[in-house]
Amino acid sequence: SQLRAENSQLQSRMAALEAGEGGEEGGRWVRQRVGAAPDGAPPSNAAVQAMDVAAATAVLRAHVSVSRVAAAACKRLANQNERLVAEAGAIEALVAVMRAHPQEAGV
Repeated sequence: SQLRAENSQLQSRMAALEAGEGGEEGGRWVRQRVGAAPDGAPPSNAAVQAMDVAAATAVLRAHVSVSRVAAAACKRLANQNERLVAEAGAIEALVAVMRAHPQEAGV
């Protein structure tokens, strides 16, 4: 009795999957890209320069090991309101970047 109920549920689910219901298409999940690239590729220097303080800080944290991105984010944050930079948590991110790239003059 219980097995028949489970079997019935599974058959209904299979039918829904084959029909493309439930966020799937033809039994396969459909991927949607939202936000950053799936491979986590760092943004271009121009993209970093166009970011606001919070976004530049987030990029700095996400790509601390990429010296090019670190230098671009530091440049972007250099002439910003100190209060905004502090509120965004950029000071801690900048310290982490400086520690990660002691050889880079632009960081």
